[in-house]
Amino acid sequence: MKSHKENKNTFIENFLILLCSIFVVSCLFILNKNNFKEKNEIETFVEPTVSVDSGAEINEVISDYITKLNVQVIINDYKSKYNVQSYYILDDKILIFLVYDEVQSVYTSIILDYSKGEELDVTSLLKEETKEEFWNKVNELLYLKYPKFIADVLTTEEGNIAYEIKENEMILRFSGYTFEPEYNKEIYLKVNYNEIKDYLNFAYKLDAEYENENGFYYDKNKTTIALTFDDGPNGEKTKAILQALTDNKMRGTFFMVGNKMSYQADIINEIISLQNEIGSHTYSHINMKRVKVGKVTEELTKTNDLFKNITGQNIKLVRPPYGAYKKELIKDYPYSFVLWNIDTNDWRYHNVEYLTNYILDNAADGNVILMHDSYATSVEAIQKVLPILYTKGIQVVTISELAALKGYNLEDGKVYHSFK
Repeated sequence: MKSHKENKNTFIENFLILLCSIFVVSCLFILNKNNFKEKNEIETFVEPTVSVDSGAEINEVISDYITKLNVQVIINDYKSKYNVQSYYILDDKILIFLVYDEVQSVYTSIILDYSKGEELDVTSLLKEETKEEFWNKVNELLYLKYPKFIADVLTTEEGNIAYEIKENEMILRFSGYTFEPEYNKEIYLKVNYNEIKDYLNFAYKLDAEYENENGFYYDKNKTTIALTFDDGPNGEKTKAILQALTDNKMRGTFFMVGNKMSYQADIINEIISLQNEIGSHTYSHINMKRVKVGKVTEELTKTNDLFKNITGQNIKLVRPPYGAYKKELIKDYPYSFVLWNIDTNDWRYHNVEYLTNYILDNAADGNVILMHDSYATSVEAIQKVLPILYTKGIQVVTISELAALKGYNLEDGKVYHSFK
């Protein structure tokens, strides 16, 4: 058993070690103090409070102090060399920097294991046996967020992907890809750890609730139009337009003729399941201005009953064929009457280039554009124009969505030409 004098000497020795260590560390801190004064510094280093009872605890505190200081020195060193956008310390041993190269206009990632002094590949953040599943999930989320013409390129071609790590999500930033039509906006994907938790090779935080990025979420502040299609359904042509809308994260409204609906229930159900909209174009394409009230009622009721038998829903919108109606008549019907303010005349101009340019020239906010799903040229024009509209930041939505985005409450018996 140590004597009182020996214990006193041990304490003095430990105390002297502490003083010397703190002196050395303080010198290091002073030498690097300029690095701590950078205006874009993300966090400030704070000297720890030392409270110890033994030499072992003193050494542990000093070691922790030096480690934290060294990490901050590394951070400031990288910030002095690169345009660091953000960084994250992972599992107390890995530093992940997101760096922006202004010359190349690309983001890159630097993953550094500072405990070993090694740079790592992003695959080190994933479990070896689940890397394929990770990329399958990323691809799935890319198709959820972006149109097919963008997602196809991101999932099949080589480019640059930078990784930004956060507490609850990973953000992938894509650059160096070429799209047709040309798309120059920033491309990124937020992946919540709930989606990829089984594939990660590090400690993570899970959100109680989260929501994936979805290309069908529309912004009321963006230019938004409605594309409408009369005289269907028309079999494969209607399906092709529906597919083009879906592929480009857009929706449309189909004003259908009742006597065509009964034998094309599959198309009707598909349109509704994809959250597009169907309105009535009467049962037999009548001129509502030239027939008796009873005939109009019969045509609208018959079409609605047919639609309800197929979908379980009621029709809410009617487009009078030829745009013809009696003002004193429609006010008594339980439908909103939707006409248009832009007519492509695609029944007359069977020219893809003309129709494409006409739509682009008239894609102003709140416009309702009239087309038909009856002509091959109309289908081709839609397939060509929708990706271009996307690159221009123009949203294509249903009539009901357009009305809601622009602050309109669709009323029964009222006529709408546009939503400006």
